[in-house]
Amino acid sequence: AKPYSVSFWVNPQTLANQRRLFCFGDNAGGAREMRIYGTAGRISTSAASSNLYATTTGNVLSVGTWAHVVVTFPGSTGSPPTIYVNASAAATSTGAGNPAAALSTSGLTIAAIPTSGTRSNFAHVYMCDFAVWDKALTPTEITEIYGITGKRVYLSETTCASNLLSWWRMGSDP
Repeated sequence: AKPYSVSFWVNPQTLANQRRLFCFGDNAGGAREMRIYGTAGRISTSAASSNLYATTTGNVLSVGTWAHVVVTFPGSTGSPPTIYVNASAAATSTGAGNPAAALSTSGLTIAAIPTSGTRSNFAHVYMCDFAVWDKALTPTEITEIYGITGKRVYLSETTCASNLLSWWRMGSDP
């Protein structure tokens, strides 16, 4: 599989366990996703049908507070994803497995999970600048898209803009 990254700003209104922040594919057949883990502010990302995952060991989200989240998937067997929050790598527990299938063959659902065409586990969050990148972003690139002041950056003007596959600006602002 090829490496990729997902970045977004999120402001949770509640921290309910297993609420999906995003999901590529269908939960019934091999989804790649990120979710709120527990009710204290941890997040987890995984590739279904694999032991490939990363879960923050500490609380990284707070109700009513904006956070910039990036997850990078290196695309190689045995290499777990890395989670960054506000441009810093988060401490995680990880599992190494087979990399997820290419993203180009699956749909994307934001703030919910699709299972056989039905959406559920809705995340009660504000989001903006949801972006998909065709590489595992570097720490320098993650710092750049986070912004010097921790505010929105025009992603198509960053040094990694040529790696930007999709970008949904959405309406909320950090």
